[in-house]
Amino acid sequence: MRTGQTPVHRYLPKLLQLVQDGKIDTRFLISHHMSLEEGPEGYRMFAEEQDRTTKVVLRP
Repeated sequence: MRTGQTPVHRYLPKLLQLVQDGKIDTRFLISHHMSLEEGPEGYRMFAEEQDRTTKVVLRP
């Protein structure tokens, strides 16, 4: 078995454009939306409640 780093910079611009164009729906990835002030709680949830927290989006 071999592993390696993903070439993120190679694919990110195209993937971002597909998300912006609505061709890829990412809603299933995000489990929580929180304010920036709730950031510490979001980090705690991600670290301690991995069975129900997939991605926390912080909004300013």
